[in-house]
Amino acid sequence: MTRQEVAAIQVCVRVRPAFDASASESVQCTSNEVKFPACPPMRFDKVFNGASTQEEIFGSLKNLIEPALSGYKSTIFAYGQTGSGKTHTMLGENGGLSICATKMGLIPRCSRFLFSRIADTTQAEPGAVQFQVRASFVEVYNGRAYDLLSKNARKPLPVRESADGEVDIADSVQLAVHSTDAVLKALQLGSQNRATASTDMNLHSSRSHAIFILRIEQRKKSGKSDRGFTKLVGRVNMVDLAGSEDISRSNAQGQRFTEAVQINTGLLQLHRVLEAVRAGSSFIPYRDSVLTRLLQDSLGGSSRAVLLAHISPLQLDTRESQSTLRYAAMAKHITNKHVQHTEEGEEDAHPMDGDFSDPEGMNRRTVFLHTQTHGRVFARVAGERGGRLVLLVHGSGPSNSSIWWNGLVQQLLTLD
Repeated sequence: MTRQEVAAIQVCVRVRPAFDASASESVQCTSNEVKFPACPPMRFDKVFNGASTQEEIFGSLKNLIEPALSGYKSTIFAYGQTGSGKTHTMLGENGGLSICATKMGLIPRCSRFLFSRIADTTQAEPGAVQFQVRASFVEVYNGRAYDLLSKNARKPLPVRESADGEVDIADSVQLAVHSTDAVLKALQLGSQNRATASTDMNLHSSRSHAIFILRIEQRKKSGKSDRGFTKLVGRVNMVDLAGSEDISRSNAQGQRFTEAVQINTGLLQLHRVLEAVRAGSSFIPYRDSVLTRLLQDSLGGSSRAVLLAHISPLQLDTRESQSTLRYAAMAKHITNKHVQHTEEGEEDAHPMDGDFSDPEGMNRRTVFLHTQTHGRVFARVAGERGGRLVLLVHGSGPSNSSIWWNGLVQQLLTLD
């Protein structure tokens, strides 16, 4: 790891349009202030009024995204009360995926931007630089973590920390993606598995916190040897937090009530983490919830971050809107240390690295098999982790791999 920069979380506000022209509004805003009647104005890095477009919002955030191509982490949080337009901002109009230029949400726009920059870089330095992008889509529902891209998406999974301090859902699927179309397919698959329901405040209320992740690895020839390279590992987290919910207004009952309690509890724990980080506490309660554990690196950690707070302009939503902005104001005082993640290596130095350049998206790689007679042998396979694998070819390698494979082939040839 090299180069460190320290900067505060960027905080922006988006005011949802008032769909009912007859409803009373209570919010006044300028380009960086929001004001409620009889209250002092609240200042933020940027305020988007109800007429702001998806393109304008992305245009103000793309400088946060680009460093992920150079080994940095970036996070976008969408936060606000239920029905305030968070999923609309992240995915597209009415919370549905759209590729229309005017309706497209932040996640598809980020994907299109990143792949455009990757194409520019590889064309400018042909043969000298390569990129690999993988997508994950996870959710926290009722306080438990789920992998939305898994074939068993309703199986709760543990959260684990790797040796290098990376916190992730264990064994979550990482799809190799080579275009925005592939990212949209992953988004569609995950969105179908995400927990949503209808309440009195939102016909399509998200009942979980969702995190869409793009991991971006760049390898560039280092010139130190014929096979030497420098690896930069970046990451973009796009977080759609479930909306805070006034149960007396949403009329949540039964399972919806349980979900609402869990959502509000998770957001309360997020509030405690923000408070502790802002106060410079020696103990930060990241481990008190699955949500804050997964977001640890974005809250006082090493990630660039922007919190995009969503509010309603309507008078009847004033209390919830003010609560949202108090959260946002707290985040303004949190600083993260932006760390560039770099690593020196050599091509094929580690067989488990697999194929770096895989244009067909087959996820080809080397894996080790554990055998009773010859210990660990290795094989070349294709396919996604957790699913069926296709054996491509075997090769000579450690622990007498060729001997074991030759014996297996002879056994297969004798089968009817």
